[in-house]
This record gives sequence, C-alpha cells and structure tokens, in this order.
Amino acid sequence: MALLTALLIAALILASVIAYQYSGSLIAFIRRYFSLKRSGFRAKKMTDSECQLIQQLFFKTVFSLLGYMARVSGQLDKAEVRLVYVYMPAMQLDSGEKDYAMRIFAAAIEPQFQLKSALDGFKRVSEKKSHMAEMLLVYLINLARTYSLLAKSELEVLNEAADGLGISNNQFNSLLRTTSSQNTFSHFRKNAQTTKAEICDGDLLAVACDALGVSAQSDQREIHEAYRKLLNQYHPVRLRELCLPNFMLRLAADHIKRIQLAYDCIRKFREGF
Repeated sequence: MALLTALLIAALILASVIAYQYSGSLIAFIRRYFSLKRSGFRAKKMTDSECQLIQQLFFKTVFSLLGYMARVSGQLDKAEVRLVYVYMPAMQLDSGEKDYAMRIFAAAIEPQFQLKSALDGFKRVSEKKSHMAEMLLVYLINLARTYSLLAKSELEVLNEAADGLGISNNQFNSLLRTTSSQNTFSHFRKNAQTTKAEICDGDLLAVACDALGVSAQSDQREIHEAYRKLLNQYHPVRLRELCLPNFMLRLAADHIKRIQLAYDCIRKFREGF
C-alpha cells in the first residue's frame, strides 16, 4: 500500500510538472481556437443557396456602385467605356453576366437610385461575415485604379459606401492607403530579385510599410504580425468560406503577391531582419 501511494504521489507530481510546462501552449491554443471562431474563419460551411445569394449580392453591389460613381462624376460615356472595355474583361464575365451587369449599372445612374437602400442587403450579410465589407471596398478601389488614379468623385462615393456599410472614416482611409500601396508594388514584380537599394530605398520603403499597414519604426514582430494578418485576410480558403465570387478570388491572389513583395522589400532593406 505504501509503495502504491508513493507511486501515485510521484505520478501526480510528474503530471503537475508537465501541466505547468505546457499550460502556456495549451492556453495559447485555446485562445487561438476561439479567436478563429470569432473571426469566422472556422465558421459553419454555408449551403449552396446561401453562397449563391452572397455572390449575387456582391455582384449587384459592385455594379450598382460603379453606376453610382458614373452618375456622381457626370462622365457617363467614359464610365460606360471603362465598364465594357476595362472592368468586364478584368472580371472575365460571360455574356449573361455582362448583360445583367449592364442592367444593374443602368439602374444605378438613374436619379431615383438610392445608395443606402442598395447597400442594405449587403450590409445585413456582411455584418455576420468578418472582412466582407472591407473586401468589397478593396475590390472597388482596385477596379477604379485599373484605369487611372482615383478621382475625387470616386473617392467620395467609396467614402459614402464605407459609411453605409458601417466602416468608419479612419478605417476607410487606412484601407485606402494600404490597398493603394499594395498596388504600387504590382509594378515591381519583375524586379523582385533586384538589390535592396534598387527596390527598397527611399520613398519605396515607405510605400512598402504602408502596404502592410506599419511604420518605418515598427519592430520585427509588428511587421511580421501585420504581414501574417494580411495573408490570412486574403487567404483563398477564407474567401471561399465567405462565398465571394471568382473574380474576387483572382484579385486576392494578386494581392497576396503584392503583400509578399512589400514584406520582402522591408526584410531585404533591414540587414539581419
């Protein structure tokens, strides 16, 4: 009996030591699990009909906002040329989708069109899905920049849309700065193997930091965390779980390349980083 008691006490002590050593990892795992649950990354898979509804809302909202932008700018003919010859080819729409997009666009340029009402359905869905509203704005920013830099009227519409979707002015400006800086790096893909002085010096280093949403004074941990957060936001698995349309997935793949290039720029510039 004494031997059994001694063995039991020893086993309890050993278990306590192991629990003490690994409790931090266990707690971190539990926190990470519930963090992912809250973010929606491990959300319950949606049905095909639910996915189809979200994709239709995304599609309709995009072309409604493009039409509204055209009306606000007062340059309807130029906007329609962009739509047909720039935006639609970039989105790789079929003939049926093009016809539907044109009808949505045409309805949005009418005086009776109300942006808030057009955003209501998307807002109800996006409130339940982390980052969906931000992804809509990112897509529209990229579409507008396909043709040229954002015009003042386009910025005003995007700001109005952000407000209608519950995104604050500060959040929108941060999103705009980050997305625009990521786009800048699309012009440097072919030079990814150049020296740090050629690709990461001066103003371009500041653009790289803006692309990740960090500052030049940020330490290694902050930069790496920002980089991983953006990769997670644009991860194809995450976007498929949000049921975003295929043209959004293609854009996300481009963004991941740009984010990687910006991160590499900073890493190469900082010796020993």
